[in-house]
Amino acid sequence: MHSRTARFLRISKNGLFGILVLAMVFGLAPASLAESSQADKSAQGQGKGASKAQSKQQSKRKELMAKYERAQKLHKELKSIQQKAIENNPDLKKKRDSLNQFMQSVLDKKLQGSSVDTERMKAISQKLKSGSSNMTKTEKQDLITEYRGMAKKYQKARQEMMQDKEVKQRNKSLRDEMLEAMKKENPEVESMLQELRTLEASLRQERMKMKQQQMRQQQQQKMQQQKKKMMDQPESQ
Repeated sequence: MHSRTARFLRISKNGLFGILVLAMVFGLAPASLAESSQADKSAQGQGKGASKAQSKQQSKRKELMAKYERAQKLHKELKSIQQKAIENNPDLKKKRDSLNQFMQSVLDKKLQGSSVDTERMKAISQKLKSGSSNMTKTEKQDLITEYRGMAKKYQKARQEMMQDKEVKQRNKSLRDEMLEAMKKENPEVESMLQELRTLEASLRQERMKMKQQQMRQQQQQKMQQQKKKMMDQPESQ
């Protein structure tokens, strides 16, 4: 499990620590940004044959994607600043590597005995991105269901790892040093972080609204189908 988990998290000089700095340390959630993008693309796909009511979502989707792209740009810039800070501060690199290893060991323990197969998750993700157009609706849904089942357990283990007392203590120790080092590389770091926090919160809220709207649409479609079925029954008798 250790090697599989390591590859899935892509732990390297910028791997899990990149997530740590921009998520755990600064209160951001890069994963949700990716989910926002996926939700937006899903909505766009549904919109191809959408009704007039659904077409009203076009401008909202454009706005959402613009926010997502801006958040991605900020995230990339902050990771670059972080890497420069680490390169110019050897002690930070040592602390980062040590924390990476410790977080990995805690996460592995949390995943022990679970059905999570991170290699399979990675393969499904890649297949959905590159070959989803060639799948039937049932095949695609089966893959999504399988992925979500493992992802739910993985996220639970990851959240538990990030709430581990020693992880939080060691992270806090590193946080101040990292932030100060990043400020020396770029004085605009704090304003960039604040903008990214605001964008991430907005994307999370929009994603929730989109999911709720999709659920309402599904319920309406189900009711319409049931109504049509009831109306067709006398004709079949």
